[in-house]
Amino acid sequence: MEYNFKYYGIIDVSKIDILLTNTELNWDEYTYRQTDRDGQSDTKTIPLIWSEDFVNNTVWKSYEIFKTALNEIQNNLTHIIGEGKIEVALLINLPKNKKILPHTDSGHEHFFKTKRIHIPIITNAKCNFTVGGETVQMKVGEMWEINNAHKIHSVNNDGDIDRIHLLVDYQISDKKIKTLL
Repeated sequence: MEYNFKYYGIIDVSKIDILLTNTELNWDEYTYRQTDRDGQSDTKTIPLIWSEDFVNNTVWKSYEIFKTALNEIQNNLTHIIGEGKIEVALLINLPKNKKILPHTDSGHEHFFKTKRIHIPIITNAKCNFTVGGETVQMKVGEMWEINNAHKIHSVNNDGDIDRIHLLVDYQISDKKIKTLL
């Protein structure tokens, strides 16, 4: 796995931004990632499709709010990457002047079977994502795969607004994998 980032293009995330603005979401309700994931104590999370064991991924109450947008993203990823399925979907808020400390996501086989895609919904010019020593300033609507299982990665939000990303783990279907062999 030689890459740090893979850029997949840009999509319109204005509907998600409007939903974030017009929906009362409790960013402090779910705290697993802040308390149990190394380096992520400054983050806030809204789970959409998720489980802490990565095996029994379930649909959470906020999923219905973002369901249409997730279906559009699923279709985009299918077109770009190949037939597959969003296994995990989280909204991740990194508040202004906060960091995600350097870490790798290698504690579960899930990380080696999926492609971790970040889609900025709200960001700023002083928010930088670093993977394997390479730094990128992701812009709103861009779709970036990061090499999260093999490379150390971190985020610095030195801006004056919170950064919100939609994080999805996309698993290429076995059918597609077999056609590649």
